[in-house]
Amino acid sequence: MEDIKTREEMLQQETNDLKGNILDDSVQEVSYEFVKSILSSFDKMLSELTTREQQKRLLHMLISKITINKVRDIESIELNINDNLIMYLNNGGEPSPDGGGSPSCI
Repeated sequence: MEDIKTREEMLQQETNDLKGNILDDSVQEVSYEFVKSILSSFDKMLSELTTREQQKRLLHMLISKITINKVRDIESIELNINDNLIMYLNNGGEPSPDGGGSPSCI
């Protein structure tokens, strides 16, 4: 029984390590200039959208997570810049045909 418990713990640790490797491989670092370019495109696109629903969709595509502190001030904003967002901005608001994309978190 002890051997099974030990083996289970080892397999669980190996699974966690593999999951971490997968997540590390799928997230890429991006340069400051690239982020600046994307945010400039984003700003232009946001001002051109006519409905609140379109603006909301674009914001949801870019912002992955917002962290606030106890006094309700914004502490951090995590951006999700992926291929789908880039294609959306480059296509003038048209969604990507495949809808996918590899994430790049900021």
